[in-house]
Amino acid sequence: MTSETKKVGRVRAAILDWLDVPIGLATGGFWSEVYPESAAGKSVTVDRAMQLSAAWACVRLLSETISTLPIKMFERRADGTRIPATQHPLYKIICKVPNREMTPARLMLMIVASLCLWGNADVELKLVGRRIVALVPLLPQRMKVKRSKDTGRLVYTYWEEGKEREITEDSIMHIRVFGLGGVCGTFAVASGRGVFGGAMAADESAY
Repeated sequence: MTSETKKVGRVRAAILDWLDVPIGLATGGFWSEVYPESAAGKSVTVDRAMQLSAAWACVRLLSETISTLPIKMFERRADGTRIPATQHPLYKIICKVPNREMTPARLMLMIVASLCLWGNADVELKLVGRRIVALVPLLPQRMKVKRSKDTGRLVYTYWEEGKEREITEDSIMHIRVFGLGGVCGTFAVASGRGVFGGAMAADESAY
């Protein structure tokens, strides 16, 4: 075994331990995300992009501002007027307590931040029978989406606690930004790699 192979093995093992996700060396999408380089020669990842004060401020401004907007549900009466749908089964979950750990504002903040950085936001619908009892946000960087050749429906695979589990299309709310593929939104950090890389190089040259 060459020294280069050993080096790659140590890097791979460290990443596996950090992410707790099985990643193969042939997983090109993962490695291009970890070590993508801009024209300025800088490796651009979400974490490094968020170290730029402008990127941090923009994502924070968007997510915190939108999360302060009220979330309401209404029902329309026969005369055309509307009243709060407080008796609807989803009213409490959407407007009051989406899950045991979050307020609606906190859930919306995470959704908007995920859209800004990853171009996708995933919220799992926790069910008891056919009744929705909670909305749980998932980390977009741990989600893989593909279309089933047999059914034509989307299949979501999520890495969690060192294991992967499939989530059906009916049990997830997938919010996307602009994208050409139709399945997922555009990964904003990758699309703006040149701009982020240039900003990183400018920051370094300033010191």
